[in-house]
Amino acid sequence: MDYLKYYRPGVVPESDSVREFQLCELNHWDTEKGNVPSHGYDVYVQRLLVYLQRNEGPVTYSPEEDMKNPYEPKPGVPVTNSGLAEKEREWDTQPLMESMDNNSTIIIFEASHTGSGEDTLIGARQEIESRWRRLMQLLPRENIPAEEMITVELMNIVLKDILKGLQHKWEKLINKCEEHVNILEDKIYEYPADESRAPELWNNSALWLKVEKLISLQISTIGEIQNNMTELADDLEPHEEWLHHTSNEFKSVEKMVQEQLVKPTANLSDLVSSQALSCRCNIVKLTRECRCTNQLASGMPAIVYN
Repeated sequence: MDYLKYYRPGVVPESDSVREFQLCELNHWDTEKGNVPSHGYDVYVQRLLVYLQRNEGPVTYSPEEDMKNPYEPKPGVPVTNSGLAEKEREWDTQPLMESMDNNSTIIIFEASHTGSGEDTLIGARQEIESRWRRLMQLLPRENIPAEEMITVELMNIVLKDILKGLQHKWEKLINKCEEHVNILEDKIYEYPADESRAPELWNNSALWLKVEKLISLQISTIGEIQNNMTELADDLEPHEEWLHHTSNEFKSVEKMVQEQLVKPTANLSDLVSSQALSCRCNIVKLTRECRCTNQLASGMPAIVYN
């Protein structure tokens, strides 16, 4: 799943490969320079990968298959506590099945453009990871009869936390984008008829459209996750339904983009267009009046345009 992350200028190392992931630049009010607008943030695309594995019981082999289990120890070779054959520790090691974690688990892959674990969605030693250290305390108070249900509940909690963190990232980014729009509003309201701002407005409108599409894609992905989790859990339902309220929370984020970014930018575009059209009409009208005045002064009949 792709998401957007903003950095202060100069934090992300410059390179061609990283530059391909830069979406835009945002302005902000620079309080250190007297509250003047300046380049405040660089927005990049980052990717989060989440894999789920659920233990569905012991693996069985068909007696018709002529297949040797690669995890069984060789006869006559002692096995240490580490699960590796002592005489073959360096080269031809044969780990035992018991030494490998093959239970239900969630694996998360993520990287940042700075190379720091603190700049990821699941930041190292930050809120979400700290919350996961006490997962068992987050289970519902109702009695959970089987271990399978505990697995289902914990998977649901972890997935909701990941998407909740993504929602918070969106809200922070939208606030930065809103500040960018406010700066543009101040520039345009100062001189609404300045058509030189039109390309900047069009670029901003195109940018908000990309943001909307990304959020819409994430909402669709949440629906797919809900269906896939129902299938993966063999129709076992957690205390609350899978990712309860998560879709509605992301729809509220989508509404924030509309109200705080798309509509204000569209209003600015309409203002610039109407003011520019009004100015052109006034210029044409004044030009015609001047012609009429010159014709009357020279004694020629004037043609009046309405």
